[in-house]
Amino acid sequence: MYPNNNFDFYTLTVTRNCGGPSYSVPITRDWVHFDKDILTGQVNEWKGTAHVGIPGSVCACDPQLGSQHHDVLAALDMRIFDAVCVAQVPPKFRPQPGFALARGECCTFTFTLYAQDKTVDEYGPGNCHHASASCCIQICNDLPQKILHDATGGVLTHVPHDLRGAERDADFADAEPAE
Repeated sequence: MYPNNNFDFYTLTVTRNCGGPSYSVPITRDWVHFDKDILTGQVNEWKGTAHVGIPGSVCACDPQLGSQHHDVLAALDMRIFDAVCVAQVPPKFRPQPGFALARGECCTFTFTLYAQDKTVDEYGPGNCHHASASCCIQICNDLPQKILHDATGGVLTHVPHDLRGAERDADFADAEPAE
């Protein structure tokens, strides 16, 4: 029997565990396209509605789908974790204040993937099957405090924390540190 197509949507949330807020990850695989609801056609940037990857159990049922493979659920803009770079994230997708890490700061974040289907069961419609899975990851913002720029203002290199105040490499002798 071929598997049903009751998939509804998935979301990805990142929560700062050091007393900070949660962030709903925009569901895009390329930062250009977002999934549309298969019934309404409306785009919801925070819900993934596309089927992603092919599980082995489905491949066994329909060889035309190809071999089992994984795919990208969402492209995460890593600038959300840096208190300096977060200002470059489009406002609509920027996390709440207190989410991003200061340079040199570490914190554990919980990533939670939630998914549900549209199955109607013995309890009636709206009682969807749903599940979530969480994973904790410690993230340390090890980006440098200073960035070297050349005479045109272009970034030459990031200076590691342990090299601040040390003598500069001869290749960067003309570079000016930027705050």
